[in-house]
Amino acid sequence: LHAADQLRMGALGRLGRVLGLGPAASAEEIADAAAARSGFDRGAVRGILIDERPRTDAELVSLDARLHALETAVHAAVRPERNTR
Repeated sequence: LHAADQLRMGALGRLGRVLGLGPAASAEEIADAAAARSGFDRGAVRGILIDERPRTDAELVSLDARLHALETAVHAAVRPERNTR
């Protein structure tokens, strides 16, 4: 769980910054904003960023991949001009 928490903390910080949320934004606020901007299902985003508890190395690797996909989608939604080059 420690590794998953570290991955999530990093993702939450990066997402909060790209979404323009202040440092006091909660994980729930960041998750909801990320879901709204990315078009991802709110429950799925909360699972990725908050609720899911990986029990195996494979589940941890899957979580990392989904965190990356979420961050990529949020970046694309917030800064679409970077994707047109």
